Amino acid sequence: MTRNQKTQKKNGQLVSLTLVGVFMAAIVGYMVIFVTPIAGEIPVEFTEEVEILAVTEKGVVVEPSTGVPMVTDKYSGEPGDIIKVTYTVPAKYLDAKIRQMASFEAFHPDS
Repeated sequence: MTRNQKTQKKNGQLVSLTLVGVFMAAIVGYMVIFVTPIAGEIPVEFTEEVEILAVTEKGVVVEPSTGVPMVTDKYSGEPGDIIKVTYTVPAKYLDAKIRQMASFEAFHPDS
């Protein structure tokens, strides 16, 4: 092998490694920009016992631990009854709920 052939072979390997690096950086960039924001929207299913606040023509009104009252026609009962409700919320709300519970426990250790 001549010196010129060795130089060309090394340059070819350098270019291919550079292209692989650029390709990997592009994939990571795509994931960070487009996939990460969607991850918080993945639904998480909860089942909990809640109290019926009111009964309307559209169904019963309950207030789950998320703090947002909801109306559903899947359940029946009278105001004051305790029922088990299953609902879904985006995963980002689960994160907020965990942080809220941790701060509550930090300030109210006796509860």
